Amino acid sequence: MYPTTPNRLLQPTQRSTDVTCARRGTARRQRSIFMALALVVPLLLTGCTSSITSTSSSSYQPLPSQMQISPEAYQPTYIYTTVLETIFTLRAPETLRVTDQLEVSLQPSTNAEVDNLISCWQDGTEITDESTGTNYTGSTLQWGVSLLFTFPAGTSDCELQTHTDNGSNKNYHMVVLPPPTGQTTTGTWLEMSATNEVGAQEWEPPVYCNSSDSQDLCNYVGGPGNPLTIDVLSPSSDVSTPANVWQAGDDATLIDAIGTFEITSCYSGTGSCKHSEYGSDGVTNAAVVSYLEIDQLHPDLSVCQMHRAYTEQHPTGDTFDITNSTHHQPLYFHVSASVSQTCGGSRQFAIELYVQWKGGNPIKIEEGDVNVITSVRATTTTVPNVTGDTAAQADAALQAARLTAAPVYVTAPAAPGTVLGQNAPAGTVEPTGSPVQITVSQGQTTVPSVLSDDLSKATAVIRNAGLSVGSVSYLNNCVDPGTVQSQDPLPGAQVSLGSPVNIQLSTCSSPTQQPK
Repeated sequence: MYPTTPNRLLQPTQRSTDVTCARRGTARRQRSIFMALALVVPLLLTGCTSSITSTSSSSYQPLPSQMQISPEAYQPTYIYTTVLETIFTLRAPETLRVTDQLEVSLQPSTNAEVDNLISCWQDGTEITDESTGTNYTGSTLQWGVSLLFTFPAGTSDCELQTHTDNGSNKNYHMVVLPPPTGQTTTGTWLEMSATNEVGAQEWEPPVYCNSSDSQDLCNYVGGPGNPLTIDVLSPSSDVSTPANVWQAGDDATLIDAIGTFEITSCYSGTGSCKHSEYGSDGVTNAAVVSYLEIDQLHPDLSVCQMHRAYTEQHPTGDTFDITNSTHHQPLYFHVSASVSQTCGGSRQFAIELYVQWKGGNPIKIEEGDVNVITSVRATTTTVPNVTGDTAAQADAALQAARLTAAPVYVTAPAAPGTVLGQNAPAGTVEPTGSPVQITVSQGQTTVPSVLSDDLSKATAVIRNAGLSVGSVSYLNNCVDPGTVQSQDPLPGAQVSLGSPVNIQLSTCSSPTQQPK
């Protein structure tokens, strides 16, 4: 037996609105929302623009116990049940991130449709929503949805809602599962920013794609004339050039990205793809690899450091199948990326979401988005100009600015210890404690020739050139004994001051009687 929370026992609040369903495109729908008041947890936010803080915080609200959702027969008006709700009051508009995770169990296993929806309301009117769904063939299913939105001042509420139907078949049970005690990776929960997400960013596909692709606008991967790989967020099929470039804040030390998307397999004859002829009779699946990539860029837009995450359902990057019976596949990505201070002073990032077709039926890209917040901030300072200083002077100046010196030594004509350049240009604003890479000269000199010199003279010549005598070996060839026969580096080479010069002398002695 399943513990149940029957809809008829819940306090109903009737709301009617026109919204866009990620699964059904522009189809109009009316939702009758049943709100489980026992699950409502009030949350009061400040409503003021937040000052610099150390960590982005959020309210985490787990489902306290199992909740049974009654299957609905397919009908134009979809009945959504509110599983979790959070109420908050803002004194001024703020940008907030809302994320959920829904885990459900279906018994018996059936090809039922299951939707996961975040819906946010104010004064009885829905102001934003985000959803994904799938036709479901397993025993348990878990996936998330995320949205970023600037909420108006006043009291609002955001709800995690779900719906299931399988045509006229109602002979199955769907249970929404709570997380185990102390767990956050499994189960059902709702999470919302507790502070204003200053500088947050969001990206969506460049074209709107409805469920049937009636306007022939959707992007397809695989199949006749379609690319094999696509950056979902790019307006161009060229995946080699970053299309979505943004600037992280000067105080950002860690950014956090969440992507939630849906893709659909285009099997032969399906009504969910404009080009159903792409699919082939007898092919039962589409094979896919998908990942979200966050690249920090150099000033010339080349990649300085890369962060990549595959879908949470397939985190190792393995190819996964979308069967014809599943048809719709929700994708969820989560990337935390450190902001490096050694990318030439650049805080530019590129956001890319790739879908790669590996075989089977083609893939249609449905709706979704990627949002990024600054999850860790720090107080900032301005990088001083230390180019031309000595390494000691540069270290002192950087310490005074609450930064650290990261020296890299190179061979150069400048006097030893001279700072030739710095990775973060003067005037760059960086978080305190950041390393600033400085390039320091080791000096430079020309290796003299000591060939045919005896050991004493060779040693003096090498040291007078500002170099050191390295290894001394002997060649028992009796050619001009006691003189240098070879040297490394060769005469005329440009090396740093203090570099060793290895020499080999001729001898006629046995190896055990070589001169010292």
